[in-house]
Amino acid sequence: MRPAHVVDPVELLDYLVQSKGWKALDAGLRDRLYVLEHGAYPGKQVVFPMDDSVLDYEECVSRAMDKLSNVLEMPVSALVARIQSWRDDVIQVRIANIGNKGTLPLSFAGKLIQSTEKLLRSAACTALRPHI
Repeated sequence: MRPAHVVDPVELLDYLVQSKGWKALDAGLRDRLYVLEHGAYPGKQVVFPMDDSVLDYEECVSRAMDKLSNVLEMPVSALVARIQSWRDDVIQVRIANIGNKGTLPLSFAGKLIQSTEKLLRSAACTALRPHI
């Protein structure tokens, strides 16, 4: 079983290239390595294996995650969470009421869930190209 901070190489590559603007270089392809760099971080490269079957894969990805954590100035745990969920659709609902000290009446919570369901259904019905 992998440690929590070790992610799939393709997920890591996709996150960095598509979401963060890193560029994959041809330098390591012959050796089955992803080598990435970013114009905003001159002199910094992130290198990790293409295959998770490599014997020291966990060590290599841990090192890459530590480097990314320092460069992007976020904890490794937050970075892993973003990598694993960056393609997911996320809805956040915040209820702000100063007077209730963090509690909600049960009737309000039930209404909130029903209203959130209606919101999701209406959004799904207005999709331009729905995926089934």
